[in-house]
Amino acid sequence: MAMFDLKDSDDVKIKDCHTKSETLVSGSGLNRLHVEGSRSGKKEISPVEKRAATAKCFSFVVRYAWQIVSGIIVAIVSTLILK
Repeated sequence: MAMFDLKDSDDVKIKDCHTKSETLVSGSGLNRLHVEGSRSGKKEISPVEKRAATAKCFSFVVRYAWQIVSGIIVAIVSTLILK
């Protein structure tokens, strides 16, 4: 599915439009269609976005691992105290 579906249009200018769909413009009866700085197609994930996702996953794992380890320590200490 295209971002723009135009029919019987004259002098159309499209500037700086980005879409993840494969087609930017589709239609019939188009006269003088000008497209500048536009892009269609699947967006690639930048290295910065990959690092951000990795950092979020790592912080999630560390946070819950710390809670589990501290719970085990509390259980061991309380068992030793109650003996």
